[in-house]
Amino acid sequence: MRIACIGTGAIGASWAALVITGTHEVTVWDPAPGWQDRLLAILDRYEPQLRELHMPTVRTRLRLCATLVEPVTEAELVQEMRRNG
Repeated sequence: MRIACIGTGAIGASWAALVITGTHEVTVWDPAPGWQDRLLAILDRYEPQLRELHMPTVRTRLRLCATLVEPVTEAELVQEMRRNG
């Protein structure tokens, strides 16, 4: 299944990590500047636990997108996280 995660704060990053550890391909996008680096740093923190559980690493099925159109075009499910403030 192709899942689009829109919004990559703490909750959005957690959703992305969760669905990636299954059999899903995940595309992500966020309107905030610098979101890619922040997301990858968050996902890197999950890596040791995933290896211990013999689960796929989070970057194996992850695609960072430059526009909102990219992740939703082929998605079968869209998970959207709204930022407060």
